Amino acid sequence: MYIDLKRPQTFEVKYLTLMFEVDEDDNFPENLPGKSEDKVEWTIDLDTSRIRGYSFDRDFDVHVKVRDGGTYILSDCLFRQVITMEQEYVPDGLGKYGDYLIFTITSDGTVKINLDKVVDSMVKFVESSNE
Repeated sequence: MYIDLKRPQTFEVKYLTLMFEVDEDDNFPENLPGKSEDKVEWTIDLDTSRIRGYSFDRDFDVHVKVRDGGTYILSDCLFRQVITMEQEYVPDGLGKYGDYLIFTITSDGTVKINLDKVVDSMVKFVESSNE
């Protein structure tokens, strides 16, 4: 016999990973860190607001319509996934209208977004999915 217990759990999350596709119209430079062909993957350290391994010659404004095609992952310090949103709308704080990623990345990889709002949005998504 299987049973489901819904107990509150506490996790320490360290990273937010964004994975999405882009096309030519999105104006993503070929040499942009984290971009490979038509895919972009960035892992943001939640403590520093910086993308791991990112270094670019200038600030970069992200403005891309991903609709419900992005993947967003919260993971712990060992990269164990705590929350995964696959092929979902953009979490609040990462953009607008649920379809757009809109934020700025500085040349040193710092993202100019409210990461607390993003994390809260992802937690609410999971909570509403479990109801």
